[in-house]
Parts: sequence; structure tokens; C-alpha cells
Amino acid sequence: MFNQEQDFIVRQIKAIADAIAALIFGKAEVAYVIQDEVNHTETDILFLHLNEMLDAGNINEAENLLFDKLNINDKNYLLLAIDFYLKLGTKSDNELENSGFSREEVEDGFYEVVDMYGIKL
Repeated sequence: MFNQEQDFIVRQIKAIADAIAALIFGKAEVAYVIQDEVNHTETDILFLHLNEMLDAGNINEAENLLFDKLNINDKNYLLLAIDFYLKLGTKSDNELENSGFSREEVEDGFYEVVDMYGIKL
């Protein structure tokens, strides 16, 4: 269960993500979805790999990979990154701490990605 501060951070990220989804992607909310299960794009492959890493508790490594692969000229990477941080936001503090990560790093990473894409908040 989240405390009030953690819940506020998660709600704040979700609200900003929803606004970005509406303004940039014309969607009600952000969720990266693989369009073709046979012919994966680079972002699809990264999405699958990041999810495997998150499931294995390799959060720091997953975030590092995300930043290494981000292409600020491709908005699909923005969608993928926001989806990634929304998933991190649902993890408990214990899950994050066991992976050497913190709630503040979730927030900082999210805002760094948004800033990299030139989105001013």
C-alpha cells in the first residue's frame, strides 16, 4: 500500500501521462501495445525486453537500457517510456528498494524523458 506522498507521485505521473496521451497520441491513456505479433518493430523488441527485465527485478538495468535506446525523433519511444514509468509507479516501495531503485527515481526518470521530448510542464 502506498503512503500519501507515494500515491500523490503516482497520480501526478498518471495525470501527466494521460494529458500527453490525449495531446500527442490522440488516446485517452498511455499504454504501449505491440501492433503486429509477427513483425516486431525496434520499439516492440525494446518493450518486450524491458518488461522481461522488470519482471526479473532488474529495474536499474532496464532504465539504463531505456535511456540508451531512446530515439527522441520517434514518438513511439516516448509512448514506450511513459508506459515503462507508469508500470514502475505501480510497484511497491519494497519492490523498488529490492531492485536498488526508489520512488524518487521513478519520478525523476519520468520527468527527464518528458523533458527530452521537449514537453514543457
